[in-house]
Amino acid sequence: MAKHPEMQTIGLHVTPPGLTESLNIACSKPGKVGKVSAAIDTGVIATGKPSSRLTPKGAFDMGVPISDAMGHPLGMVVIVIRETFTSDPQVALKQAFLIRDELQSQLRAMPGLFTGGSIVRAPVSMVMQTPLPGIAGDFGPLRRKP
Repeated sequence: MAKHPEMQTIGLHVTPPGLTESLNIACSKPGKVGKVSAAIDTGVIATGKPSSRLTPKGAFDMGVPISDAMGHPLGMVVIVIRETFTSDPQVALKQAFLIRDELQSQLRAMPGLFTGGSIVRAPVSMVMQTPLPGIAGDFGPLRRKP
């Protein structure tokens, strides 16, 4: 978020191992973590085609497919581009893909998102805990040390 001030919100949606529903597993709005993905989000995952909608305040809410650093499909990422950045939907979509490309170059394969290690190579702090049914195991550096 700090690297891209044009971004208002970002959220990562995947279907965790052992589950059948896609969930928001990481989001700049912590209250959304653990929520089941909306139909528009699962549509992006199913088709591999981006989605775009204009919010009531004029921001662009973009959904784009995302892969891990090796190119294996993971799910989708929601990126909301601020209305102050552009009023052109094509410019917003291009920026969403640029941000997605930066992020996916740092993502681990699916099992690595849920066991040992972190999702991105950046300082991470736990804001709140949200239970994810069916997800268990060692989350490596995300655990607090005694």
